[in-house]
Amino acid sequence: MAGGTAEHDRISLNLAASLVVRLRGKPCRPCGSNLKRYPDGYITCSPLVPGATVTSDPVVIFEVLSKGTARVDRVEKNRDYRTIASVTHYVMLEQDEVAATVLERSGENWISSLLWSHRYAAPAGCRHRDPPRRTLRRIGSLNSCR
Repeated sequence: MAGGTAEHDRISLNLAASLVVRLRGKPCRPCGSNLKRYPDGYITCSPLVPGATVTSDPVVIFEVLSKGTARVDRVEKNRDYRTIASVTHYVMLEQDEVAATVLERSGENWISSLLWSHRYAAPAGCRHRDPPRRTLRRIGSLNSCR
């Protein structure tokens, strides 16, 4: 995202570095936000066409939320990304705390998981799943990215 904050840039760069390491030697590859229409990061498992400005089959999409974009990312982009048949996961990374919302496709439905660092108190009524640092480990084990 052009014009983002230093924190947004740091999170996006850390995400890209983690994805490069996690996907090394696999047919899938991480991509950044330089292609049109796409978010802060995503994973695709098909060859990229030289000179292409879009890719039609992302598997995992990552957005870094900010005060200015959170509503668009949570509502509008969420709705748009769900219409892309290849997308299996949509991950929204919080910028102000160590937390993420992971939406995972399950047939026609989507399952939502809230991930946060165990250093922070869990919101009332929520069950702890995985801290965000394990998000890439879980997503990195996707069957489509072996």
